[in-house]
Amino acid sequence: MLFITSVSKADTTDFWHIYINDSIFQKSGQGSEGEVIVIKREDIGDADVLGVRHYDDTPCYDCAVALVIRDIGGLEVKHINGSDGDLLKVTFKELLAISEKNNSDRFLFSFYEDDKLRRHLFTLKIE
Repeated sequence: MLFITSVSKADTTDFWHIYINDSIFQKSGQGSEGEVIVIKREDIGDADVLGVRHYDDTPCYDCAVALVIRDIGGLEVKHINGSDGDLLKVTFKELLAISEKNNSDRFLFSFYEDDKLRRHLFTLKIE
């Protein structure tokens, strides 16, 4: 008698919400990867926070996740660890300081699961 066992991860549907402070700013998902989100510098308050919450239809509660932010040149400028479904946050004050230091007005936001790139979510442009 022959038994064959295979383990595979099913395709999942990813989606994410982008928050400014405690309010949903935008809902996005598969098909909108790489979308450019523009926020005007004069609309950013001193204490404002940008948050990202990633979801999928097969959550991995034991997986380590991270939101990785890179400048337009590809340099990693922020790495935020969490658990699946967490709201991962960065202050605009910190992004603005990095923007000035690196002379870059764009940031690439990517979602990692267990140290593997899962998806490039969006690009933030600060005008």
